[in-house]
Formats: sequence, structure tokens, C-alpha cells
Amino acid sequence: MKIGLYDPYLDTLGGGERYIFTIASCLQDSHHVMLFWDDKSILDQAKKRFNIRMDNVQLAGNIFSRKVSLLEKLRVSSSFDVIFYISDGSVPSLLSKKVIPIVQFPLKVMSMNSFMTQLKLQNTTTIICYSKFIQEFLKKQFIKPVTVLYPAVDPNPLSLPRENIVLSVGRFTQGNNTKKQDFLIDFFNTHKLHFRGWKLVLIGSVLPEDRDYLKTLRKRVEKNKGIEILENLSYASLVRYYARAKIYLHATGFGEDLTVHPERAEHFGISVVEAMSAGCVPIVFGAGGPAEIVGDSVNGFHFHDTNELFHKIKSLMNDAWLWQKFSDASKKRAGDFSYDSFCKKLQTLL
Repeated sequence: MKIGLYDPYLDTLGGGERYIFTIASCLQDSHHVMLFWDDKSILDQAKKRFNIRMDNVQLAGNIFSRKVSLLEKLRVSSSFDVIFYISDGSVPSLLSKKVIPIVQFPLKVMSMNSFMTQLKLQNTTTIICYSKFIQEFLKKQFIKPVTVLYPAVDPNPLSLPRENIVLSVGRFTQGNNTKKQDFLIDFFNTHKLHFRGWKLVLIGSVLPEDRDYLKTLRKRVEKNKGIEILENLSYASLVRYYARAKIYLHATGFGEDLTVHPERAEHFGISVVEAMSAGCVPIVFGAGGPAEIVGDSVNGFHFHDTNELFHKIKSLMNDAWLWQKFSDASKKRAGDFSYDSFCKKLQTLL
């Protein structure tokens, strides 16, 4: 099959981009896979960032660009058997035999009930999403089937001496999908004396438009040597931190009204699975994708307020036996999100 892939956010190289490149990696050996993008360095950037093999993936001109006419988009897309694209809420006109949108978060599709939108969705066979949390929202909007395809995470092979590190990983941004690093910093500053001997390490990518936000975070940690901020680390460096840390925190969605703004919850939480794969014990805000990944008091913990967060962190800090028990359980749970499982389910959608 000739398969096309498109992601409008490739310049960010975040979780959604890892997802689209994983699809490319799965399909490249048995199909002709092409990525719609104009920057020829994108495949090398992605290999370095995500450590994903894409030797047989090719680039095609970006037919989704505003510079490309509708007729040209229709002409080129008609030569493809399947096109996967990450949706930004719009529905593109494509003439491939099959179209499979990937919806990352609860969103309202523009003019869902219009004749034109229904026409554009004619060759859509299914809609992919990251979690059951998102699936429930999408089922209310789409007549088409909505399939949960959990992101793939490779096991962490490193075995390093554990340090008293509490880790949190995610892009530094104040957008809808903010990882709440400001909250975590304030929380650790408040409990500085209780967390003596431990370090909070915040790791994430940062785009030019988020530089000011990162500056405000750095100012908040100036007087606390127990907090470290690291930006744009290589995948190899990130993996080492996962292997060294004992506890993983994920606070996306905390303090938000998720009934009104469900898009502000974590859609899946790939960094949570990465951390669990390395044996970190996760403590996650109990909503969205992370609540599906982590079983509360089974292979990690959920929290819903600062008091609960404090006591669950302290229990892991103070009890080595408890930490080891949940570390082993978190590794086992991470195995459910393997690359092989992802690829097998993906093949059934073609």
C-alpha cells in the first residue's frame, strides 16, 4: 500500500509527533510510507529526538500547506491508499481510498453536521484516539467508529543507581496542555524542608513562544537548589534520568474544570509510561489518560489535591519496601504499551 502521513505540529516534536513517527516506523517495511512535510531535515531531527527507526520513510511535498491548491491536494491524495493525519479540528478534503484521522484531545470539529463535512468524511473508515477518556467525547460527535490505539513505548534497558530524584517530563508551555510545572515548583518550594535530600527535576522541550514562561519558572527556583530545570534534552539523556529517578510526577489537569474544559486534561501521558518502564513510581493527577495508565495503589498513585499529593510522595520517600513494590508493578504495567502491540493493532486498521 501507498500510505501518507501528516502532522501539522511537526515543528514541536512532542508526543503527537512521536505517535505519527511510530506509525511510520511500523508500516515502513511492508508499505510505501511517505510523510507530507517540506523541511527535509525533519526525519533526522525525529530520529535524534525519539530514537525511532525510519530508514524506509520518504518525504513528499506538504499538500496540506495553504500554498497548495485544492485541486493539487486532491490530485496527489488520490494516488494514496491510506492517509493518516493528526487533526487540528478541521476536516481536509482528501481523495485517498481511506482516510484515518488521529484526534489527540477532546475537540469540536468545525461544522460537524454540515453537508460538506459529511462529504469529506465519506472515505474515513475509523478515527484513532489515544485513550478511552478521549474516545468517550468523540463518540458523541462522530457517526464513524472511534478506535483507541494507545501510544507505543519501548522498554528502558538502562539499569543505573537510583537517586533521590522526583522527575516530571513535558513541554514547557502555558497552552491548553500545560504540564503544570509552575504548580510543581510552588508545591516543592512550600514543602522544601520536608523534601530535604531530594531533588525535583523538570525536563521538557521549549519553543520560542514559550521562552518567557520558562524564564518565570527559572525565577521561581532561584532560591531552591533542590529544583532543577532542563530543556531540550536528547533522548539518550532523558532515558538516563528515567533510569536514575525514583518518583515520577504528572500534574496536567490539576486545578482545571475538566467538565467545561476536558481538553486541559492529559490526553494520554506517554512520559508516564516511559517513566514506569524505567521503574519510576508514578504519582499522577487522577483524570484523563494517566488515570487509565496508572492503577491507584496498584502500580502507582492518583492524587486530587495537594494534601493527598504530599502524603503519597512522603510515603514513597520514607518506605523503601513500598517504593520497590510499586516500582516492580509499574514496570510490569508499562509492558502493556509495547511497540509490537501497537503495530499489530495498527495493521488491523488498514
